[in-house]
Amino acid sequence: MSDPAIHVQDVSLRFSSGSEAVTALDGVSVAFGHGEFVAVMGASGSGKTSMLHVIAGLEVPDSGVVRVADADLAGLGANARADVRLHEIGLVFQDDNLLPMLTAQENVALPLRARGWTAAQAAEEADAWLGRVGLAGMEGRRPVELSGGQRQRVGIARAVAGGRRILLADEPTGALDSVTTREILSLLRALADDGVCVVVVTHDDVVRDYADHVWTMSDGRLSGGTDTSASALTTGSHA
Repeated sequence: MSDPAIHVQDVSLRFSSGSEAVTALDGVSVAFGHGEFVAVMGASGSGKTSMLHVIAGLEVPDSGVVRVADADLAGLGANARADVRLHEIGLVFQDDNLLPMLTAQENVALPLRARGWTAAQAAEEADAWLGRVGLAGMEGRRPVELSGGQRQRVGIARAVAGGRRILLADEPTGALDSVTTREILSLLRALADDGVCVVVVTHDDVVRDYADHVWTMSDGRLSGGTDTSASALTTGSHA
């Protein structure tokens, strides 16, 4: 991999839990490329969410290198890391984290406005992405008027609108039924096929059907990287 989207090298992260020191990440090294759908599997407390937070710049590791979109996140301050997220990294969570008082269009447009886009530019981009994720005609609906799967689609549109090419998802299907889960995973697969680096941390085994590579996190250590050859499959075969 000549130019990875994400490069993590010898990363360790520890924190205190009462009087006990806990190792969340223990010398993790891995690289993820553009156009890859990567699944990181593991039980709760295995360290997979900590790894996602380090890659997103939400946590600073105690040691190691974290390069994302050519930025050394471990060497940046909080404001600079936030700027990298704003321009390069989209985040999707189990809880969609949409602002309830805003419409779908306004939720997607919000980070674009923070980047300096005009209201018209941001609205046009938001509408285009909402259409792409299957929500054309729902731009004016607020989160309470959308199903759980539709809210996740809004969150995915928000994560990649404006050209962000790295999408990090933490249990994005954890609150969805089996049919909607596969719809959302098919959408993430399609984004990877279009060149987005998609990293999903999950305990849901069905994600294996959509991923190019499957890693396993246990006790803060990453292993595996199994090639599932999912990129050779068509999105339609996943539906």
